[in-house]
Amino acid sequence: MDNNKNLMQMKFCKLSMEESGFHLLKKYFVKFKGLNGLAITDCMIMEEDASFISSLIHSNLSIQEVNIFDCRIAQVDAFKVVMNSLLKLKLELLYLNNWVVPHDSVSDILNLVAANPQLKALGIAGCTASENGLGIIEAIKAHQCPQNLTHLNFEGSSLSMQLMLELSALKLGSAGLEFVNLSNCDITGEEICGWEELFEAWNLRHINLSNNRISISGAEIIKNVIIRNMQLEHLNLSNSSLQPRQLDEIVSYLKATNSLRYINLNSNDLCGIAFKLADVLLLHTTLEQLHLSNCKLQPFEVKKLLNSMKCLSSLKFIDMSCNEMHYEFFQDMALIATKNKELESIILPELLLQLKQLQEAGRIMLLIKKVMYIHISNCEFTYVDANNIASLINNNTLLKSLNLTDCVMSDTEKKIVFTALKNVTSLNLFILNNISITDHIKDDVSAVIANNVELEHLEINGYLNNVFRRSIPAIVRNHRFTLITQKSDSNTT
Repeated sequence: MDNNKNLMQMKFCKLSMEESGFHLLKKYFVKFKGLNGLAITDCMIMEEDASFISSLIHSNLSIQEVNIFDCRIAQVDAFKVVMNSLLKLKLELLYLNNWVVPHDSVSDILNLVAANPQLKALGIAGCTASENGLGIIEAIKAHQCPQNLTHLNFEGSSLSMQLMLELSALKLGSAGLEFVNLSNCDITGEEICGWEELFEAWNLRHINLSNNRISISGAEIIKNVIIRNMQLEHLNLSNSSLQPRQLDEIVSYLKATNSLRYINLNSNDLCGIAFKLADVLLLHTTLEQLHLSNCKLQPFEVKKLLNSMKCLSSLKFIDMSCNEMHYEFFQDMALIATKNKELESIILPELLLQLKQLQEAGRIMLLIKKVMYIHISNCEFTYVDANNIASLINNNTLLKSLNLTDCVMSDTEKKIVFTALKNVTSLNLFILNNISITDHIKDDVSAVIANNVELEHLEINGYLNNVFRRSIPAIVRNHRFTLITQKSDSNTT
């Protein structure tokens, strides 16, 4: 790695690192020269860490991309050391996401933004205080920069009406923004109306307004966005409090463009609109992801949508969960899977409860070669079902998530599934709620956990063999978990 002069991103993590470990890291990374990007993630930055980061930046003034996320800088002096070193860079990308900084240090962030008029991407996602966002916008406005901004990410920030109006007056990015993420910003339709002039000026390819209260007035703006941005590729309106009438009009306007690659309408009421949406899908032959979970679709509406999907060939992700499925759902999905060779994930509905449908699902999934997520719950497995799932796992060794909650299997059937899983080394999430780990399969389950060193989320709630339960701490000693839950009778660890 010493000779790698083109490292695009370096992650600096200090979770609970021992002092000796820090010095080893410092000694190693000081050798790097010519870095283009720096990512500092998921750590508490103390003064000695800040000095190391500063030294690394001074040795790599070619850095153009900085991403600092999920970090805490409790000491003002440490924060200023990092900010002063960043001021020496000519940044094109700056993400300060979910970053907790000293309260009186916002001005340092503003100076950093204002000092980089060439910025193309700015993210302050997860900014909990709207005045921080307002201050950043004021700094940009006062310095007439950046003029080439194309990416703006405020996801999870508390954005007030005042901030929306400031952005509108600023007309960010003379070249026009292409990527806007305002997900989960607690904004209303009336506030979105303050962005009307901005939306007219931008050349949007990606817009995310999910988890907001868009309502009727906001729907009008969205329709105008679709009309004015014929090259729109990504539209996310999930859980946006839109009424069926507004959704019907928005879906109608989607016929004006044929470039969409991503559509997410999760948790919106699409009952009565599905036929119109099915016609729209036929126009978007490049569609890669379709998210229609919990949309109150009736079986005949799902059937119509699937018939349209059969005409597509670029789908990679389909989520039709939490809707009422028709009897031939799995046969239809099998045809879709056959035609869409790049299909990576199908989120299957709760109707997997029924044995016959589980068998149909098994036949579908055998057609898919790039599955990354498998969630099958409340199913009673037969020997055939277990072999189907095992074959699916063997065909998809890059599997990242497996959830078998409340599935009923004999030890023989568990053995089949877990033997196949021993060939997988990429799991991030592994859930076996209410599945007994007996002496017959304990070694197989232990091997699966041990083989997947990137595993972050592990849940094993049910009867556990005592030997297996005692061995868990040793098995997971090299893992970094965000959540680990273990139950044995009334004991939880």
